Amino acid sequence: MDLILLDTFSQAGIGSYGINLIATALALLLAGYFLEGITVKGIFSALIIAFALSILHATLGAFLDTLAIGFNLVSFGLFSFVVDAVVILVASWFLDGFRVKSFLWAIVLAFVLSILNGVILRMLT
Repeated sequence: MDLILLDTFSQAGIGSYGINLIATALALLLAGYFLEGITVKGIFSALIIAFALSILHATLGAFLDTLAIGFNLVSFGLFSFVVDAVVILVASWFLDGFRVKSFLWAIVLAFVLSILNGVILRMLT
């Protein structure tokens, strides 16, 4: 039991954050390439966008998730894509090299990012 807990604690840290950041940047690049409503200028921009999304999701996203807990319960968690879309739109307003055409494209990007992050993280770990 202690070995499992130690293994779990050793996985969480700056290394796992870096892997998540790289996975999100790769997912953003792929989404920007395949989705016409999303524009990501390059690899360096994707890394900055991934970092900004992580900060915004930890602050604004957590606040909005708290406000929308009733909607999340009723929609079985699907409303969290709406919250993620708002975070994505805020990031696109403030960051150069990242454009999202509309709220619908932000929801599509939130859905695609969640799938691609899962696949990429599975490959990297």
